[in-house]
This record gives sequence, C-alpha cells and structure tokens, in this order.
Amino acid sequence: MDSELMFMSAVLHDLGLTDHAPGPHRFEIEGATAARTFLVERGLSEDRAQKVWDNIALHTWDMNQFRGDTSRLMQLGLAYDVSGVAGAHLDPADVAEVLRRYPRRNFKRAFNEMLNHEVDCKQPYPHWFHICSRVAHNRSPLTIVDAPVVLDWAPFDE
Repeated sequence: MDSELMFMSAVLHDLGLTDHAPGPHRFEIEGATAARTFLVERGLSEDRAQKVWDNIALHTWDMNQFRGDTSRLMQLGLAYDVSGVAGAHLDPADVAEVLRRYPRRNFKRAFNEMLNHEVDCKQPYPHWFHICSRVAHNRSPLTIVDAPVVLDWAPFDE
C-alpha cells in the first residue's frame, strides 16, 4: 500500500467543500482538480497527482472499493467516519485514541451544513443519480434519506 498517496488523498478529499475549490462541478471534481493542481505545483509527479485526483473524484461512489489497496482503504476510512461501515471490526481502544487526538468537534452538524451550502451554491445541482437509481425510482418511489440520517449511521455520538 502507498501510505503517502493514501494520506494525500484523505487529507485533501473534501477540498471541494471549501472556498479553495469553487466551481460549477460537484465538490468531488472541484476538490480533486484543486488537489491535483496543488500537488503538481509543489513537485509531485503528474502520475501521482492524477492518482490523488482519481481517489478524490471517486470517493462518494463505491468505485474506490474495487480499485487498489490505497483507494480501497481511503474509501473505507472516509465511509466509516461519515456513516459507519457495516461489519467493521475496529478495536474500541484504537477508535477512542483517534478520537482523543482528533476530536470530531460537531462534525455531523458542520458536515451537513457544508453539504447544504454546496447544493445552495450550485443551482441546478449538477450531480445526477446513477441511471439505475432513476429506473428504481420509476418502478416505485425510491426512498432517499437526508444527510443527517446518513451521518447518524456513523458509530459516533457527534
């Protein structure tokens, strides 16, 4: 596993939800592009910067789970943080130590506010569901839970 690539991808993965990466595209694309530019300007090779772009651009879908170890582990870590991962068996002592060092500081509320800001700034919102989601919706109403419900799936109080 390439721990440097995973670190860069994980640290920069939500850059598109900040003022550092405004633009008309979904936050994953804007953030991935800003991260790639940032890394290349600081001497990272185009190839490695593109791998970071791929990890970030694909991080809200499940594609990274079917890519290399670096992409898969980054994706699972982000998913665990946001909504939990079914069947994840993390040592409670390890989780407690991570939370001690890096408290969540109202993460669920703040992240939901960032997602809402993203939608408010980009009307109409440019991200469409997968075509199969549309088929499923037209067969019977597709239930799509709101962000706070998804955030509450994470195994953290806040």
